[in-house]
Parts: sequence; C-alpha cells; structure tokens
Amino acid sequence: MAVNGTGCGRIRVVIVDDAQPLRALLRSTLNRDGRFDVVGEAADGREGVQVVLSSVPDVVLLDLAMPVMDGLEAIPRIVAGSPGTRIVVLSGFEARQVEEEVIELGAAAYLPKGVRPGELTETLTRLCVTGPMCAAHGRRHGVPPPADAASARPPPATDAPDTCLHLVDVMEDYAICTVDVGGRVVSWNRGAQRVKGYPDDEIMGSHIARFYLPCDAADGMPESLLARAATAGSAATEGWRIRHDGSRFWADVVLMALRDDAGALTGYLEVTRDMTERRNSVDTLEQMNRELEQRTDQLVRSNGDLEQLASVLSHDLNEPLRVVGGFAKLLAEDCDERLDDTGRVYVRNIVQGVVRMRALIEDLVAYARVGADTAAGEPVDCAEVMRAVGEALSLSIDTAGAELTVGELPVVSGRWGDLFQLFQNLVGNALKFVAAGVRPRVAVDAHAEGEGWHVTVTDNGIGIEPDKLERAFRMFQRLHPVDAYAGTGIGLAICQKVVQRGGGRIWIESAPGGGSVVHLTLPAWMEDGR
Repeated sequence: MAVNGTGCGRIRVVIVDDAQPLRALLRSTLNRDGRFDVVGEAADGREGVQVVLSSVPDVVLLDLAMPVMDGLEAIPRIVAGSPGTRIVVLSGFEARQVEEEVIELGAAAYLPKGVRPGELTETLTRLCVTGPMCAAHGRRHGVPPPADAASARPPPATDAPDTCLHLVDVMEDYAICTVDVGGRVVSWNRGAQRVKGYPDDEIMGSHIARFYLPCDAADGMPESLLARAATAGSAATEGWRIRHDGSRFWADVVLMALRDDAGALTGYLEVTRDMTERRNSVDTLEQMNRELEQRTDQLVRSNGDLEQLASVLSHDLNEPLRVVGGFAKLLAEDCDERLDDTGRVYVRNIVQGVVRMRALIEDLVAYARVGADTAAGEPVDCAEVMRAVGEALSLSIDTAGAELTVGELPVVSGRWGDLFQLFQNLVGNALKFVAAGVRPRVAVDAHAEGEGWHVTVTDNGIGIEPDKLERAFRMFQRLHPVDAYAGTGIGLAICQKVVQRGGGRIWIESAPGGGSVVHLTLPAWMEDGR
C-alpha cells in the first residue's frame, strides 16, 4: 500500500532497467531505507509493463534506453493499464533533453541516474504522500510534503558503495569499479578483472586513463567523461579500450557520480560492458551494406548497358535485315521467271534466314529488357495476364485446335510486362512442342506455398529427356532441329530470368513422350507493398 498522509505504510516499487547491476544497486538502496518493498523487476520495457500490470505497484522506476521496448513507449502503456502507479523515469540522458517529453507522456518525475540515494528515496516518498510531481532534482508541482514525511526517514546509510560492491562482485559480465574524485581506481569486481585483465594489486590506485587508447588519453577523454558525470550526475560513452595484454575491446561505459547526503562528490561508479562482439557484428553488417550498395550500383550500370544493347539490337541490327529482306522479296517477285529452281531455293532460304534473325533479335531484346526496370514490384493479377496471353496466342490456339485451361491464379508481386513474357513463352512452347497430329492441351494452375505461390504449366507435348532438363534454360540451347520446331533457344532463358528476379525458382519435370510440367515460384503481393 502507498504511504498515507501520516507517513505510515510501505511503498511497493517495481524496477525496470536493462542493466542488472544497477537494478541490484537500486534494490539494495530501497530495501535498506526501510520504507520500500521491491515487488518486481524487469530488464526491458515490454517485460516491465507486464510486471507493473500484474503487481500494480505504487511506484515504478523506469529506464529509457532499453531493448525490445524503450521507456518512452512503456510510459503510456503503464498509465493506461495501472493509472494509480507513479512513474519515475531514472535515466542517464540529460534532463533538458527528455524531461518535458516524459512528463507529457504521463511520468510523475524525472531523475538522473547519478541521483543521491537520499534524494531518490525522498522523491519516491513525496510522490506517494502528495501525488504526482515533476521532479528533476526534486522540483515538483502540487502540495508540499508534510513535515513528518522527512522525519519518518531512517538515518542515511554511509556504506552504500561497499554494499554495491558486495552485490556485484560475482557479476562477471559487467566490469564494475569505484573510482575516487581524481579518477583513480579504488575497487572493482571479478567482472572488471575478467574484462580488462589486470590483477588487483597492479590496478588499484591507477587512473582510468590507463584503459584508454593513448590518443584518446592524450586528448583528455577520461577527464572529460569524469567532468560530465560530475555535472550531469552520469555520463555514457562507447569506444575502444585496452586490456592488460594490449588487446583492444569495444566498451559500453556508464559513469555515475557518487555523492553523500550533503551533496559533496565522493567518487564515481563505473559500469563497463564488453561489446566487441556486437561491434564486430555492426562492422560486418556495415561492410555487407557497402558491398550491397556497390553491387546495386553495378547492377544499375549493367541494366543501363543491357537497355542500351536492347536499343542497338532493336534498331541497328534490324535495319540491315529489313534491307536484305526487302531485296529478297523484290528478287522473288520481279525475277521469279528468270530464276531456276535452285535460284528460287536460294531466295527462299534468304527470306527464312531473315525471319529467323528477326525472331532472334526480338528475343535478345526481350531478354535484355528483363530486369532493366529497377522499380519495386507492383501487384499483378496473373489471371489478367493469362487473359492477355490467350488473346495474343489466339491464332496459334485456333490453328492447332488447342485446349487451354486456366485455374484460379493469384495476385503476385512483379512487373506486368515481365510476367506476360513469362506466361506467353511457357504457353507458346506448350503449343509448339507437340507430336504431329496431337491436339495440344495446356493447363495453368497455382497453389499457395509458404509466403508465395507455386505455379505449374502442364502440357501433353513431346517431353524432354532427363539429361537435357538443365540445358533447357541456357541461352541459345535448342533441343530440337530448327527445321522440326521453330525457335531461337532463348525463351526459357527469359522465363528463368523473370522468375529469378522475383526471388523464385523454375524447373521442369518431363519425360520423352510424356509431356512436361514447368514449375515456378512467385512472390505473393502483400498489402504493405512487399
């Protein structure tokens, strides 16, 4: 229960901070005061909200910078779920940066992490006696506390640093040490010996500059950190530090000023965590991002080159073909009577060669332009695409008397033009590669698979020998003579490029004379634009 107007009762407190040693120090300080019961602890904002809602304390001591959910996000949730709980933000940030924001969110007070034990306990007592207040170093709004609230406080403890060291000595993941006002090490725990590597008899009395890189020490970085902590109550930093063996480690350091009840500076409490593994992970990630940016730039340039190649193929190579084709046609029309059978064969071969060359150029242009558009994917209805493919291939379907069956098809993420090219090539192949006298039957279906779609194109064609299935997707790979089945050997390569651009796979199941099933996976379109 909360302290009432006469000063009786015990104040129920929850501590939420990601630094376990600091939680232990706060718990020890409050338990030794005699007016508080610590009823719960949490290491992040989300867990803290759950603990508060389940225990409904009088006060919650809340850090701001925490994993999973920070303090700023936790405050309104606590206010909504436990409106009677006073929220005291206890943070290493400077008050002017965040005090107004946390008070507007619903916190009752803001205190720096370097606050003196007596000031902390008095603030909590006043909150529960008089109601909400805005307190950075005790500044508040509302009715002042009754005179007997302060008199109810037991005599202040004088051995808080010793108690802290006793609690944290066995915490080997944190290097915790006390430092005198001059910056010299007074004591430290096992974690400090493990992280920094110095034996006790060698490090005691040494200045903390000994842990810094020589260039940082020469620039006065240790003294600057001590001055910041003395002024603001606490200071935090990250940087390279040196172990006893000369090796470096990346340190996350919090330095808190220790003061007696009169406000005099008595020293500092330094908490250091070895974050080298995280730092290396960040460096690795940054390197990967740089490499990705380089590859993206290369891809953009490559796409530009492909687009330029497509323009050259489309214009510069087609122009002479049109000339050759035109003269061949004139030769066939105007000189037919003067040509013998051999001459007519020559002219026919020229015309057929021009037709095949034009088809090859068109396919090369199509291949080059797949992926040239670097814009993000858009929602594409595969059913609409297949309707357009059916119209484009209607003459071939009618001529062959083919049966084209289309099941329910999904909306996927991609580019309409690419997917049209994909389905047109697959259905076109299914119509083309059939035995003489066989009516083509083609079925297009899809089913959900994972976070995407598995699409199949099934036919009753001539099939593919197992040892040629992989070759089918290579550029210019024809599996049959050109006089038997027309084509350039690029169509399936285009299909593979379209599918792989979307992060999918494409493969074929087939056997000679048994038809083929082309499988491909496509990414589903998500409502959030992915």
